[in-house]
Amino acid sequence: MNHQSTNQTKKKFPHSCTKKELYAMYILDIPEYRARIYINEIIKEMTGYTNGPVMHIRHITPKQLKEFVDTYGLPRNYEL
Repeated sequence: MNHQSTNQTKKKFPHSCTKKELYAMYILDIPEYRARIYINEIIKEMTGYTNGPVMHIRHITPKQLKEFVDTYGLPRNYEL
């Protein structure tokens, strides 16, 4: 019997990150293009940003990251 998944050390989930880091963490769970849509929607909603796309915003605040995790769950191989 293979117990590799139960013995694997989980990585500590960060308190904040960049969008690029977020995509890398969720690559096994959410396609990158969907993660982009989801995080951009959260950024727009939480900041009230109405001046076009938020693609130029690269850093995700702790509150935005928490909202993402609350909505989509922790990525595989990570723990709080």
